[in-house]
Amino acid sequence: MLSRFRCFCLLILLGCSAQASQTAYITNFTSNTVSAISYDTNTVKATVTVGEGPSGVAVQPDGTRVYVTNRTSASVSVIDVASYTVIATIPVGTNPLGIAISLDGTRLYVANEGSNGLSVIDTATFRPPVNLPVGVTGLPVGPAPRGVAVRPDGALVYVTNSGSNSVSVIDPSINLEIATIAVGAGPEGITVSPDGSRLYVANSGGNSVSVIDTASNKVLSVIPVGAKPKGIAMYPNGAYVYVANEGSNTVSVIATANNKVATVNVGVSPQGVAVNPAGSRVYAANNGSNTVSVIDASTNALIATVPVGLGPVAFGQFIGPILPVATPTLTPPGGEFSVPQAVTISTATEGASIRYTTDGSTPSGSQGNLIGSGQFVTLYSTTNLQAIAFKEGWADSGVAQGKYTISTDGGGGGGCTLGPRAGVDPTLPGLFLLSLLYLWRRRRAAR
Repeated sequence: MLSRFRCFCLLILLGCSAQASQTAYITNFTSNTVSAISYDTNTVKATVTVGEGPSGVAVQPDGTRVYVTNRTSASVSVIDVASYTVIATIPVGTNPLGIAISLDGTRLYVANEGSNGLSVIDTATFRPPVNLPVGVTGLPVGPAPRGVAVRPDGALVYVTNSGSNSVSVIDPSINLEIATIAVGAGPEGITVSPDGSRLYVANSGGNSVSVIDTASNKVLSVIPVGAKPKGIAMYPNGAYVYVANEGSNTVSVIATANNKVATVNVGVSPQGVAVNPAGSRVYAANNGSNTVSVIDASTNALIATVPVGLGPVAFGQFIGPILPVATPTLTPPGGEFSVPQAVTISTATEGASIRYTTDGSTPSGSQGNLIGSGQFVTLYSTTNLQAIAFKEGWADSGVAQGKYTISTDGGGGGGCTLGPRAGVDPTLPGLFLLSLLYLWRRRRAAR
């Protein structure tokens, strides 16, 4: 009879509140807009009008802002993600294209193809830093700069110069070019390995990718890829590099361990490519078909094609940072109790699942008892309850903890793992049964 009480579970629909997920921000050159694509639905959830000829994209590390280069209007639009509105327009040099942001989010770097300069912007003031009185044109670099990348430690900035087939190495501490590296013909996109030891440069005129050792500034190898490679992106752990080949309607996937190349067919004339921070999806902006191809990074299979605006470019790391799932709440919270407790475990992140432990171990996305948000676990004896929430494409939540000291006649453990909808008092369907169980145990103990 006791086991029946413990395994009596109530199944109903789960409820939880909405929260924004990871987003891909696609610049549409001809439409003068930015399309915000939801990771969860592979649909456009917002469209923002920006300057003329939007092309390059960078996302603030905390995900609160998006910066867009407008080639025709020589400016950078600053988008507030919470409201999807433009909150500032920053003048820069002529024909800006590539844009990158420092890891601490304090500096923006913009490659001005038409004025051969690198604009440096303080993100707190939307102006050049006070120690850099060079105006909107910025620091001098090589001819026709197009791509920009910042080393993860922020110590160096790299700029591709398509007019001289080179990469400029900038030391931002002194605001000077300290080296120039010869690469292939027509370099455009550029990316840095997570440890900062390697640069990968897409050579549009050479149908290749140059691999550079950043310690020596020398080219280690040249990898053939598709026709007219433009955008380039690094997998979060550095294991792969993705290249958008405008001339062959493909994305090349380079395994960095051995430089072997796989090929994925996408839309017409892909220009931009980026990987979501969780490493689960790759996005390619197809300029000729007004779409974005969504690729499963584990299989290199195309899983969705998303219509966007006219002439998508999305040059740069156009996907926002990985967001954490909301830490679960335990209701009631830990404390001292004289009867067994039905503890509801919920997270505010829509679609997230929960794992919990009662044995003192720390749960993770793969360890612990699996339940849905809003379900409850029944505690019959003193327990240290820990719970974590997780969701594909998101960072795991923090760990919620509660110490439940339960003083009852008799022992026991375990309990039901399915419970009521989030926000519904579990005492209504569940604690009635618990009360019956408590009385039954007291009566049995008195015999």
